Amino acid sequence: MKYIGHLKYDDAISHSKGIVICGGGEKLANLVESLENRGIINKVLAIADRDKKKQGSFYKDIPIYSYEHILQNYPRVAYIVYNQYAKEICDYLFDEGVQEIHLYREV
Repeated sequence: MKYIGHLKYDDAISHSKGIVICGGGEKLANLVESLENRGIINKVLAIADRDKKKQGSFYKDIPIYSYEHILQNYPRVAYIVYNQYAKEICDYLFDEGVQEIHLYREV
């Protein structure tokens, strides 16, 4: 785990090589807006989502893929976890060897 807290206090995320957002749920718009306001939206490479209906689509030009695709193609970037499935997502990412997880309690 790299950071736990709020995006506005996470200085490490600005120095990441790239960012993957975990989950395309109801708070995604707030998170993307916060990343835009911080000037780091251009670092977002993709969104990971388990919903097969969302996979292959885009949110504001950001592609949405399965977790398997993301882990194969973006193994060494920052992963933002921010939604109600945070524990399950973090456990999964830990099991897959992801080192840089940023857990946001609110966006």
